[in-house]
Amino acid sequence: MLKLIRFGFTGALGTAVHIAVALVMVSHFDWALPQANVLAYVAALLFSYTGHSLWVFRHRLSLRRFLRFTLVNSASLIVITVLSWLADAYQVNRQLAVLLIACAVALLSFWLHNRITFAALSPAAEPKQERV
Repeated sequence: MLKLIRFGFTGALGTAVHIAVALVMVSHFDWALPQANVLAYVAALLFSYTGHSLWVFRHRLSLRRFLRFTLVNSASLIVITVLSWLADAYQVNRQLAVLLIACAVALLSFWLHNRITFAALSPAAEPKQERV
């Protein structure tokens, strides 16, 4: 349960990083929204990967794991999109749909990251490290 709480906290901080970077770029550097949000997304992605790796799942940083992290996040975006279309098609209250989708995708993301991103790469690729 502690791992899930840490996952949620790290995700919330990643969202805060995205918002802060986008606001700074728009407000202080007069960037257009698309460029500001792309930079903010990359900053948040790097922050989240680092936080999830080191604090939540207690793994070393690696390019292979980062690629898995990005893949899982992309899959989550697809799930969000499909669920949003379904909610609209079935005329689910939009505010309720946003909350339900956010909760469902957060749990799905946690499960996928636990099973895919932060599963052992292979004994040869990554030596076992001590858990603290």
